[in-house]
Amino acid sequence: MVETTVDRGEGEASGLTRRVKQKTNTSDAATRLSTSRTKSKKNAGSALRKMKEEAHVTRYLLSGVMHIAVLGAVVRMMYIGGVIDLMESYYDAWAPWVVPCGLLETKEYVIFSEHIVGRYGMVAGGIHVRGEIIAGTFLGRQGLNRSLILERLLGPKKSSSIHILDYKDYVVGPGLIDVHVHMNDPGRADWETMYQATQAAAAGGVTMVVDMPLNSDPVTTTKKRVLEKIRIGAGKNSSFVQVGVWAGLVPENARNPSVLKGLVRAGAFGFKAFMAHSGINDFEKVSIDDIEAALPVIRSLDVPLLVHAELELDEEEVDADLQKDLYSSWLQIRPPEMERRAVQQLIDALEKLEKTSTNEKKGFRIHVVHISDDKALQMIVDAKKRHLPITVETCPHYLLFSKEMIPKGATEFKCAPPIRDAENRDALRRGVLRGDIDGMSSDHSPSPESMKMKDTGDFLNSWGGISVVQYSLPATWESLVSADPSVSPFVLHAAFSGFPASLLGMEHLKGRISDGKHADLVVWDPKSNADTSREGCYQTQKLSPYMGRAMRGKVVSTFVMGSMVYDSGVGVSATSCGTSIAKKSIRKKRKS
Repeated sequence: MVETTVDRGEGEASGLTRRVKQKTNTSDAATRLSTSRTKSKKNAGSALRKMKEEAHVTRYLLSGVMHIAVLGAVVRMMYIGGVIDLMESYYDAWAPWVVPCGLLETKEYVIFSEHIVGRYGMVAGGIHVRGEIIAGTFLGRQGLNRSLILERLLGPKKSSSIHILDYKDYVVGPGLIDVHVHMNDPGRADWETMYQATQAAAAGGVTMVVDMPLNSDPVTTTKKRVLEKIRIGAGKNSSFVQVGVWAGLVPENARNPSVLKGLVRAGAFGFKAFMAHSGINDFEKVSIDDIEAALPVIRSLDVPLLVHAELELDEEEVDADLQKDLYSSWLQIRPPEMERRAVQQLIDALEKLEKTSTNEKKGFRIHVVHISDDKALQMIVDAKKRHLPITVETCPHYLLFSKEMIPKGATEFKCAPPIRDAENRDALRRGVLRGDIDGMSSDHSPSPESMKMKDTGDFLNSWGGISVVQYSLPATWESLVSADPSVSPFVLHAAFSGFPASLLGMEHLKGRISDGKHADLVVWDPKSNADTSREGCYQTQKLSPYMGRAMRGKVVSTFVMGSMVYDSGVGVSATSCGTSIAKKSIRKKRKS
């Protein structure tokens, strides 16, 4: 009994111990559960706080992005609307640490003249230049009171302190834009450098040139070469006027859309192609099939394709027994049929393109360069009447000279296509006066004198190019006045300033004297002869048919982006004020 009692007591004690342990375990479990719940709550709270913080950060980021986007849109609108240019003009003119470039010691001034090239014709008045832009104009009838003009332009307080340039009876027009210049940087510095060519351009009233993809070495047919030329033009003391670049269309890239797009994205204003041998072997001619393959891409890029439009004759069409020092021999192997065949192929290609695409692109067109044949011109005029996107230019030498004027062995006159007879020349002059010819360019193409073969007078094997960029204005004016003594300077500037600006897609910035446009101006005397002396020639190659020739249209002053870079009494500025302009970087036209 005792044992039983003991056993029972021990059992009860053991049970009690177990119950105590169970309670303890339960208590521990509850404690752990409570702790776990507390931790869970803390973790949940921490996670919630973290989520809130992340949400705040996200909202701040999104808000920042939206603010940046809005600011970017505002800045873009200000840029497109010209507000940025306006602000920069005040900075350039008034900041004491900004040193003016060129021959003037100020970047704000007013120009007076009785003969300013206006939007629709010749007017009198004043032009207010501030920084790089035309800040204001007051244009009207001749004989306007100068004080009244100043007050209208500047207000009564400032008009007494402004720098004034009164050009009286000289013509003040928008600077010439020469879209057809062969400079030779890089690779052929002995022919002529960009520095020398733009120096001559400034002396000739040209405020912007666009460099052809040849005769540099290597030629400009890749993105790398476009960027290289842009860097050269933007270099310190490299260019006296503004410089643009054309890219080359050759068989190697004509069927490669990515390469063509890359050339424009790099900064080229468009393309140039040769349908005949270019004169150098490293720039190959294209076939009409190459052109047709490239046209849809060029159209999508909304840029022009410039074409040297000549198709070479078959060997059996050329007389092998020709006297090399006679200009008639050069004419015989370069007949007008070469231009007419090429122009017809280009028109046919455009007609095919128009059937496959109706999406109008304002900047796209085939632009036929240096037309020299009147019948080929008429083919282009008829095509324009059918609303095909095609335009045409000619050059001063086709308007001023004729085959009858070219002596035996005078290879300085050789160019391609060639200068033709007087009847054809007169027809081209009428084409400019009527507006059938859209624009003018120089086709400045210098070479060392040895390549012109003056010692033998060999027209067939000498270099085909004329040095002319300094004399384009007087040569064109002399030609037009010879055709029509009552012609207005407005006609010259429409062809040599207005149209080229449109071809480049820069008509909202250049080519006309108007508020907000670039202050690119040329002042010239329509009655006095230009200086065509060897001493006054800035071109590297002095062998030129223009040297020593009497031509009316003396350039008095040239202004590039507000800086006076040339004055006839002083010469070209010692410091260059030009730079490169890339197609991709120009301010786009504001949509109306």
